[in-house]
Amino acid sequence: MKKLLAFLIVLILVIPMSGRAAFDDMRPSARARGMGNAFVGLANDATAIFYNPAGLAQLSQIELYTTYQKPFGLEFLKYYGIAAAFPTSRFGTFAVSGQQFGVNYRDVELETELTMSLAQGITIMDDVHSSLAVGYTINYFQLKFAESVGGVAGSDQGALGVDMGVLAKIRNRTTVGFAVRNLSSPKFGDLVQKDLQRRLSFGLSYEPYSGVRTMGALEKKIGYETRGLAGVEAQIFDFVALRLGLQSYPNYLTAGLGLKYFGGTFDYAMAYHPVLGPTHQFALSYSFESALKKVEK
Repeated sequence: MKKLLAFLIVLILVIPMSGRAAFDDMRPSARARGMGNAFVGLANDATAIFYNPAGLAQLSQIELYTTYQKPFGLEFLKYYGIAAAFPTSRFGTFAVSGQQFGVNYRDVELETELTMSLAQGITIMDDVHSSLAVGYTINYFQLKFAESVGGVAGSDQGALGVDMGVLAKIRNRTTVGFAVRNLSSPKFGDLVQKDLQRRLSFGLSYEPYSGVRTMGALEKKIGYETRGLAGVEAQIFDFVALRLGLQSYPNYLTAGLGLKYFGGTFDYAMAYHPVLGPTHQFALSYSFESALKKVEK
């Protein structure tokens, strides 16, 4: 009975949100989630493909990433994400990613959201004190619904979307980023159309001391309140990072932990929703650059 009640609450609160903002609020990076998702002005790892593709230009070696979460700790909600970034010597950094979010109840996939993405970030200006990078992401969205109880056939729809991003570094300690999600406003449906809303993000990151980063960002979707995000990351030791963050609309408190060893990184994040409860997210990543440096030493 408790599981059924929780399921009904999610149908009321989460699924309608998904209908108006599908593919939009999964927050694929555990590291970014731990910092309140204020990542658009930093975006310095492979997960930049999800937040600000211009940030990919900062990478110097191959990075692989995978993540898993059960939103709000509910068994019938599951999310998986993967990403890989491949720097080149002449054309910046290319990246690919895949995401899947599903609503499964009693072994029936009620809704499945799939996203496949290709991105590129490239530096267009670089001098001693500053740099400027731009990037884009091409997304293919697929939305599936199961057959209804009354026997009405489910649906399987697809759409293409484009994201754009800019990232500027100022005197090595400050970066400023701007990104547009769903720039092309992709649409689903024939008779009744639903579009994936355009989202504007602006943020900055400042490193007052070596190993300490502070971040702030604003997000705006047309017709909705402007969302504020803020976070901090502190590198306690070479292999341990602690993170804290918060965001508004809805109000979240977040925290996270990063552990590094021999090129690999384990990230954990927790985001607490005042109504639906906590979401725990886990991620593994691997940087060939870090591994090679350790071998050389």
